[in-house]
Amino acid sequence: TVAVVSDDPDGAFAAFAAEFTPVEAAGGVVVNDCGEWLMIHRNGRWDLPKGHLESGERIEECAAREVEEETGVAAEVVRPLCETLHAYYFPKTARWELKRTHWYELHTPGCSGLTPQTEEGIDAAAWCTPGEAAARAGDCYPTVRTVLDRLRTSADVK
Repeated sequence: TVAVVSDDPDGAFAAFAAEFTPVEAAGGVVVNDCGEWLMIHRNGRWDLPKGHLESGERIEECAAREVEEETGVAAEVVRPLCETLHAYYFPKTARWELKRTHWYELHTPGCSGLTPQTEEGIDAAAWCTPGEAAARAGDCYPTVRTVLDRLRTSADVK
């Protein structure tokens, strides 16, 4: 964890962000009619489907497209959950990227029919109860834990 103290937090963040290539992405948690949540297992960790925004695409369309590409599940966006930022080095382009991911709750009626996109490093897609998702969260990146927590706490309020 790093803390930056500044009289101008927005300016400090802008200077930090200027060192990265900005990337917009979207993804989400699909909830089915059985009350289960959809998770994927990618590169040795539990994760959520997400990916880069394509030119001319609306961010909500990106979330639904990425879910379908990565899991085979056609789902509709229900509502936004949160946004996360994370920085990483992308060897393919030899650049540091700062990815803003827009996260959504999505819905599909079906409770089966998963097809993991293995060419993207996804070796499993699974429906799980909210409790199972919470247990798997310990194996997730912090940004994914944030999304799962947001869905869990907002679902309690509905």
